[in-house]
Amino acid sequence: MSLSVDNLTIKYKYGDTAIDSISFNVKSLQKLAVLAPTSAGKTSLFKTLAGLLKPASGSVCLSGVNLYDINPKNRNIIAISSDLWIKKHRTLMSTLSEPLKLRGVSQAERRKLVISAAYRFGIYPNLTDLGSQLHDDDALRCAFARSSLRSADLFLIDNVFSILKGDERSKLFNELIPYIKSITAPLVFMTDSPDEAFTIGDNVLILNFGIFQQLDTPEIILKSPATLFVDKYIFPYKTRSVVNINGLSLYYSRSYIESSDDNSFIPSKGLIYKNLTPFAILEGDIMIPISKLPLKTEYSITEDKSSINYFTTNDEKKYTLI
Repeated sequence: MSLSVDNLTIKYKYGDTAIDSISFNVKSLQKLAVLAPTSAGKTSLFKTLAGLLKPASGSVCLSGVNLYDINPKNRNIIAISSDLWIKKHRTLMSTLSEPLKLRGVSQAERRKLVISAAYRFGIYPNLTDLGSQLHDDDALRCAFARSSLRSADLFLIDNVFSILKGDERSKLFNELIPYIKSITAPLVFMTDSPDEAFTIGDNVLILNFGIFQQLDTPEIILKSPATLFVDKYIFPYKTRSVVNINGLSLYYSRSYIESSDDNSFIPSKGLIYKNLTPFAILEGDIMIPISKLPLKTEYSITEDKSSINYFTTNDEKKYTLI
């Protein structure tokens, strides 16, 4: 099986764009991690790939067949939502058994499969607990245990580890890595964690509020971030960074820059460097030396979401990376 997404655009009901014209392919045994901040389009993409939300334009195909031309009953997709879809009034045994029952598996066989999965994911002692009694980590284990009870043509995971915090999140993620990597169906793994994305993904797609930033292997992204957003997202603690855009090497500093003309410091939150020389690059390929910019002014860069090649500073001028 394979998943093919072509020029996919997704809009919210009130008209704003959630995902803007992205394309990617995922084959069997391949894993694509989608990395984006919170509330940046991951769940909308998850719902569209799961067949729950029709796109505004573009296509989603499973082995060449448009997903939305397939009868919902025949869409063989496993989707683990961040909501987990665990009914609070049912026991864990009932929650795990229900999908098997719907597929006509006998009661004896259902019990055997459920107990085996519960042992595998460490929730056997919880089989008689109601969904409302489960801690978040056990509820997450339940969701993965349920997914292990059948095979699928497509496997989707929607930033589920975000329901846990700190060490709990990393501990459970590390516990479940072997299972996630054992999945043979095309896998799309949504996350807001660079560590999770680079651990799981053969390729990583990075979005900035629905705008495409980069699609590469983890090794390439770590070595050559394609945009300022990517560099700042995956290296949040760097004090000086470089990014190559349109063949131009751009350097920026997080805290301050030093003017070579008068040895003074300019407070900065991301002033652009060109080839290690501090320059601001104006639209039209005009360069203004740092010494000509007013001192005691703090310059911060904000990327324009409509294009990966534009940014603005707090002097409200619009710049382009030529």
